[in-house]
This record gives sequence, C-alpha cells and structure tokens, in this order.
Amino acid sequence: MFTTNETCTRCLRELSPERSQSTPKVCDHCGHVISKTETVAKKQIDRQSLYWVVGLAVGIVLGFMQVVSWGSYSLEIWTASPERKGQICMILKKLDCVEDVYQQAAFSDVDAMARLGRFQFNRMKYAEAAATLQTFFQRSEEPDMDTRYVYARALSEMGNVDEASTQFDLILAAKPDVLQVTVAQAYVKLLIQHGRIEQAHKVLTSIRKRGENVASFMESEFKDLSQKLGKNS
Repeated sequence: MFTTNETCTRCLRELSPERSQSTPKVCDHCGHVISKTETVAKKQIDRQSLYWVVGLAVGIVLGFMQVVSWGSYSLEIWTASPERKGQICMILKKLDCVEDVYQQAAFSDVDAMARLGRFQFNRMKYAEAAATLQTFFQRSEEPDMDTRYVYARALSEMGNVDEASTQFDLILAAKPDVLQVTVAQAYVKLLIQHGRIEQAHKVLTSIRKRGENVASFMESEFKDLSQKLGKNS
C-alpha cells in the first residue's frame, strides 16, 4: 500500500523514509527534532484541512446542482414566498413542486384547496383530486359550481357513478333555466358508458323538456336511448 512520508513541521520538506520511522524524528534537511506533540498537531491540521476541502467540494457540487435545477431562479427560490415559489415552479414545469406548494397553502386557505384539487385533476390524479375537493366542499361555505364540476369529473374518472350523479344533479339544479351543455353532455355520457340507460334517458328527457330551444339536445343519443328502452322518441 502506498504511503506518504512525513514532512518537517519547521521547513515543511519531506523526511526520508528512514527518518520518518525513527524515534525521535529528526529532519534530514534542517536538523529540527520533531516532537510527538507536533506530529499529532500536524495530523489534526491535515485532517481539518481535508474536511474543509471535502466540504468545499460538496458545496460546489450542490451549488452547481442548484443552478442546473433552478437556472436563473436558483437564488430567488430560497427566499421566495409560497405564491412566488409556485409561480417559479410552474414556469419551470416542476409540477410536483407546484403541487407541494398548493398542498402547504391548502392547510390554511380553503380557496387554495380548490386550486389544489383542480391542479390534481389536470394531472390526471383523480383519486387525489376527489379527496381534496370532497374536503373543500366540507369546509367551503360558498357554492362553487365550477369546482363542483371538476369534482364530478374526478368521480366519473374513478367510476364512482352514484356520487358523480349526485354532483351533476346539484350543478344542473343550480341553473335550471340555463342549458349547461358541457355539464349535461358529460353527465349523460357517463351514464351511458356505465350502462345506466334508463337514468341517462330520464336526465336527457328532463333537459329537453325545458324549452323548444333545447328540444333536440343530444338528439342522436336520445334516439338511441329511446330505442334501447323501446320508447318512442
């Protein structure tokens, strides 16, 4: 195994192999007698220097990784507010980071919880979105039909037809004089997809009876449902 000879604590020149093994150690260059205390102290200094070098190297590597990860935001991200951090993460398309920011905000801000649920839905994390939005509606005092629609869609994607139907009914009932095309289409298609033919026909019939301007809404689906149920369209 390769070993390095000791150096003189006075002139800092390397001792010969023979002098390194002798006791006491005498420098073959300047004649200085190296005491045991000096030898121990030098080893401690060498060890501390090594620690400093390793620490500096680790710091440089971590700093480089920080710059690679965050680019021009590498300094700002350390002191950014949660809102600003979310913006930076969104700009850099760090979606897990964005979700973490929204989750932290949701503990104290009910509106942030709705935003979190919508974000999870857009990431196709339907179970998480449904759980988040269920909590949101338990805590929220104001009806939010846009968010409720996202909740209904998340439940639909999970195959929870009964609860999704409840949410769709609430949304449609909130605006009985308005044809909510996107909501109605999603609701009817969900029911058809899961074989709820009679329920789909009932929902569609109720919508089409609201006025002449909606009497032909989803005409092809209505005819198909009527045919399957043996009813005249």
